[in-house]
Amino acid sequence: MAVAMARRSRRFFTYTLACLPPPHRHCRSRLSHAPALHPKPACHSFSSLSTSQGMLHHLVSRLAINAPPSSSATRNLATVSRDDMEADGEVLLLRCLDTLKNYEKEGVPTGAGTDSADGFDLERMERLLVRLGNPLSAYPVVHVAGTKGKGSTVSFISSILRAAGLSVGTYTSPHVTSIRERISAGNSGEPVSAISLRKLMTDVQAIIDEAVAAESSSPTHFEVLTALAFTHFAREKVNVAVVETGLGGARDATNVISAEGLGVAVIVGIGCEHLAALGGTLESIALAKAGIIKENRPVIVGPQRDSRVYDIIEKVAAAKGAPLIAVSRSVVKFKTGILFTCTGHPYQFCDMLIQHPPGPEFEALQKEWKLGNVKLRALGAHQQDNALTAVSAVLALRSQGWQISDSAIRIGLENTEIPGRFQVVGSDSSKALGCHSARLILDGAHTEESAMALAKTLRDGFPSARLAFVVAMASDKDHHSFARALLTEAKPNLVVTTRVPVAGSYGRSCTSEELAECWTHTACALNHPYRYELGELSLDGGEQPSQLPSIASVDSQEIDACTSGIDGEDGQKNGELLIVLSVESIQGAIRSAAAELERRQLDSDQPLIVCVAGSLHAVAAALALIKDKQIQQ
Repeated sequence: MAVAMARRSRRFFTYTLACLPPPHRHCRSRLSHAPALHPKPACHSFSSLSTSQGMLHHLVSRLAINAPPSSSATRNLATVSRDDMEADGEVLLLRCLDTLKNYEKEGVPTGAGTDSADGFDLERMERLLVRLGNPLSAYPVVHVAGTKGKGSTVSFISSILRAAGLSVGTYTSPHVTSIRERISAGNSGEPVSAISLRKLMTDVQAIIDEAVAAESSSPTHFEVLTALAFTHFAREKVNVAVVETGLGGARDATNVISAEGLGVAVIVGIGCEHLAALGGTLESIALAKAGIIKENRPVIVGPQRDSRVYDIIEKVAAAKGAPLIAVSRSVVKFKTGILFTCTGHPYQFCDMLIQHPPGPEFEALQKEWKLGNVKLRALGAHQQDNALTAVSAVLALRSQGWQISDSAIRIGLENTEIPGRFQVVGSDSSKALGCHSARLILDGAHTEESAMALAKTLRDGFPSARLAFVVAMASDKDHHSFARALLTEAKPNLVVTTRVPVAGSYGRSCTSEELAECWTHTACALNHPYRYELGELSLDGGEQPSQLPSIASVDSQEIDACTSGIDGEDGQKNGELLIVLSVESIQGAIRSAAAELERRQLDSDQPLIVCVAGSLHAVAAALALIKDKQIQQ
């Protein structure tokens, strides 16, 4: 069978999985809001709290979850301005969050994500949830941690569960264009509506205010947003929530899920990011991520580049009696490249195969699971890893009695679209930003691992293309490792560095000149011949592409041109110089990149690619430009 499958022009996977426990009763009974799929327990209500929690707790629960706005809240609303009354829920939410400590904007303190005295205070988060009525008691949770791929894996899992007919709550971070994207609930996968947010904020604002006043150290921006998401899921009566950690795992605000409430934990690829906040070493990062593992609950571990990571997770799982399911690729043969529909939407085909070794410990799992000819809209080999990790998590749920068909898995995988992850922008929107001949791609890659995945996807999909990167990054990232990965694996012809705000502020934003210096130093260390051009192009006034100067005519400063190794193995093809250009405006950066690629195009059939990368904040800035252009038209 394997030989026959290998003859087909597809990519297929074999994964080896460890054991799962017998099905847990609570994983059926906790799905109380899906009577068509699971038997409803005799008594299961979010507002039914144990007597040990006290009458005050019960009243708070009713206010936060089940009851309409109180009379006092109504009186307070009567005193605000008409503009406040008409403000949508996103505005009300942001007004609340803007008063709190925002580590996304300011940077995370040293050791804050470690399970130590320096770590975030999870008890503060637990007290906040008690005030809100313990919303996590209303639904089971799939908890996802890792360095790269956790957002995509959350998207795949959520899409599959929705395709199975479940109402799904999804919580991710960061967002791309609107904070509402972080929270969704129901069957559609759409971001929480402004109307729902307004009602939520009206109902619980007083409780949040009380919690902030009562704590000696105020709840943070992320803690309050997380608590609001959990509360929204309970109000919407979701069957299950799929939750992405924000930082690490052990002391992340999402890590307040009980063992009873955890359906499955998922840990995707781990690398060196947020080093200071997570202990300073790869081992400390792995230990922090493993903090989401709960006693006797299954944990899925996605493919890892470093065996030390797996060893640490395995030890933590063993100590907690948590069955570990290791997703490791053992056979990879054939795949399709990136294909495009007649309307220009990209996709890739793959065949999926998961096998379990024989033995009584695997009785709860299928011996073999396979799904052929899957049409993924999420592109790249790394997304196939994420898809298989998601499927492994779903199969772990299915072994516990969850009714999730292979058809639902296929539909969920094929319906998954992930904004900002190798997002191919449409032709009209690309042209509006000055990419007339070039294809515009947006990708939030910002680590060495994600840069390598991006480079591979670009070169697999467009092997003969001339390539320009537009790069904007936060100041606390590893810029040199990111640049080195793209220079060695993607071999761009042009890099344009720029600057965008991070979480609404330039406090953590690296300047375009600093990034350009990093790229030139990295290129020189790799013996890449390069030329650095300092071009200050202010294009926010809406200049047309024809008005743009080429690099050759920009007022520039050539510095430290490294011309050794032109014919060496690491040098650019045919000794062509890598052009590094610094442009402060991202609009000017995109237009300059496209104009220079078009000027240097060898023939009219050669593909041109402009790829915005370095952070999801850069992606958000590009998407905001596209939206502005659409509004103007």
